[in-house]
Amino acid sequence: MSKTDRVGSFLNKFPFYIIAVIAFLLWGVSGRCFGWGLSWICFLTVPLYYSLADAIGKRNPNHFAYPVLAAAVYILFGYFGICGGWAMGWIVFLTIPLYYGICAFFKNDSKSDDEDKDNDDED
Repeated sequence: MSKTDRVGSFLNKFPFYIIAVIAFLLWGVSGRCFGWGLSWICFLTVPLYYSLADAIGKRNPNHFAYPVLAAAVYILFGYFGICGGWAMGWIVFLTIPLYYGICAFFKNDSKSDDEDKDNDDED
């Protein structure tokens, strides 16, 4: 078992959802930054955490739940008026195909590097 497999396995077994619930309750009760109205966004961190752990464990960035991150960023942009708020925040959704396109590019690039190494070994 490699080091990344052990790290990914540990991260997948860690009960992150408990931290999300505690953060939700503390944020909501405090009433800061829209209180209960926005504290539910803590629950969006659960699929982000576990998909990140899976992506690290499998060394594959396609396993990361990037659309969930984009939705969370859009919501935060809207509530806090960042980058034009709701009116211009939708642009963050255009980064979803960019993310997966970049992942595919680097995956194909690494495959071609491996093939080049194999071809050099044969010569």
